[in-house]
Amino acid sequence: MRPEDGPLTTMGSPRFRDWVWPALLVGCALAVGLAYALATPLWQAPDEPGHFEQAALLARQGGPLHRSDRDPVLEQALLDSLARHRFWTLVRAPWPEPLPARLADDPFLARSGRQVGDEPLAYYLPLALLLRLAPDVDGQARLVRAYSLALFGLTAAAAWAAARELFPDDPFLAPAATAFVGLLPMAAYMGMAVNNDVAAALVGTVHAWALVRLAKRGLRPGVLAVLVPCALAGLWVKKTAAFLLPLTVLVLLTALGRHRRAQGRAGVPPRTLLRWAAGVAGAALALWLLAKVPGPEPAAWLDGTLPGFQGRTRAAAYEGRYGFQAVDDSPTAVERLVQALPAAPLAGRTAAFTAVVRSPEGPAVGRLVLIPDRGEKCL
Repeated sequence: MRPEDGPLTTMGSPRFRDWVWPALLVGCALAVGLAYALATPLWQAPDEPGHFEQAALLARQGGPLHRSDRDPVLEQALLDSLARHRFWTLVRAPWPEPLPARLADDPFLARSGRQVGDEPLAYYLPLALLLRLAPDVDGQARLVRAYSLALFGLTAAAAWAAARELFPDDPFLAPAATAFVGLLPMAAYMGMAVNNDVAAALVGTVHAWALVRLAKRGLRPGVLAVLVPCALAGLWVKKTAAFLLPLTVLVLLTALGRHRRAQGRAGVPPRTLLRWAAGVAGAALALWLLAKVPGPEPAAWLDGTLPGFQGRTRAAAYEGRYGFQAVDDSPTAVERLVQALPAAPLAGRTAAFTAVVRSPEGPAVGRLVLIPDRGEKCL
């Protein structure tokens, strides 16, 4: 030990700051998360049944998953586990008698929605192997909670790294910032749940650490090797983490200008950076709006009114080029597709509108409704 380091027991010594503080704080964060895991009955953390169904389906069927993918045996085992752990009593919902055959047949679970085919798969991929270690649903759910808790511990460690990079000369600000992340009750509670929120938190925290290093050290390969994968991982972990990608683009454009000025070359003017940023944002918005523009092609159908909308498919087409696959996710809602057609191409012409509905479970009922611009139903 160097004399300037001071004794190992000194809280301000470099050895203590670099090793003891983070170990203590990460350990405390894991302890708080474990306490929540032991105190919270299975399936009582937000959306645990839906996230577990996606993980288990991925383990059984492989990916990618679609909204129409189901496993009746898995759903029955999951419903039995919900009953064993008094799920409906604890959420103060009517107890179903008898138990439904599908998760979507229970009103409370139907309102919660399905995660299958809706969320990216990165959080669930390691679970495809992990779930094979337990023979039943209860044991598998506890394994997933342990997996989430491990990710939460890594999140606390990443928070320490970001705070230490941000406050390298202060012995207490970095521990305080890490304690705020690791000991925050809701963060610890969600950190042990069967939920992909903790994976998004981990990616976001590592991304924040990379941003701090970029701001302090400039454009370096080691920084980019962390920043860019984290930005892409946001797309693969959770939909709400997708903002990391455009944020990274804007940050890199700004950092490029600073780097050019530091090299003695003409930097990128701020107005040019703003134009680039506006161009990137405008292009993304234009692509999104273009995908939503109604038109005569099935690709432009409005799918927001159909929770189980699976997209167009050639295999399911009765005739013509395209068909649509719809999923009955609710015993009460009516599934519908909406298409807006321009009137000008149809003016003075005889138009025939038809719709064919098929179901693998027997006869299906459908209705075709035409609504002109004035809002009066024609049929």
